[in-house]
Amino acid sequence: MAKPKRVTKKTPVNTLIRFDFDAVPSEYHSQYPFTRKDVLLFLGEVRQMPGHSVVATKDGRVVWGYHTENFVVIPEGES
Repeated sequence: MAKPKRVTKKTPVNTLIRFDFDAVPSEYHSQYPFTRKDVLLFLGEVRQMPGHSVVATKDGRVVWGYHTENFVVIPEGES
């Protein structure tokens, strides 16, 4: 299995992504509004906060300010 591709500021808008819980210490997991199974839509990076993303959840909730490098791209056909 290939290593997941990290989201960067160059990731195209409207790319399906997941939060990578393996990228953050386990004691912080409960502080994130995501689950391991959540499919998120990458809406871009916050212009005034480089390195921080804007994402939408499947139910339409938009959240922002989470570190871009903590998300991975879902390969086509796996969503």
